Amino acid sequence: MTEVKVRLEKPAAALSPNSVCGSTPSGVWTNHLIHIGAKQRARKKAVKAAQEVLRGGAPDSADFRPVEYVLVWYYYGTKRDADNCLASCKAYLDGCAEVFKVNDRDLECAGIRRVRDKALRGFIELRFRDVLTQLDWEAEGGFCLEQ
Repeated sequence: MTEVKVRLEKPAAALSPNSVCGSTPSGVWTNHLIHIGAKQRARKKAVKAAQEVLRGGAPDSADFRPVEYVLVWYYYGTKRDADNCLASCKAYLDGCAEVFKVNDRDLECAGIRRVRDKALRGFIELRFRDVLTQLDWEAEGGFCLEQ
């Protein structure tokens, strides 16, 4: 199994699903434009960071094709909701998937870890793997709606 770790700064507050939008039409549009700009900047940062990781000599980086990822959210203080952490990092995932030449639709989320760490607070880490580590419930004879 190969794992590639891409560390980035915490996404902008405008990318949070809980970000405050204006109550007037102009406030809503202003917030929408801020969100679009933040999303474009986040994607560019992720592309640059993933390219640096691959250039840095990650094992088998030339033909690395991830199939799953783990999001590690470092914090110190108030813990965020796991689903909001993942939603905030969507632009980062898109940028990394572009570099790895995969469709992010095909990537499996193997988990969201929120780690209390004073030294790394304000950073996130996307860990991409080329092997599925989660259980395949259908293959194990587990829960299936179609039965």
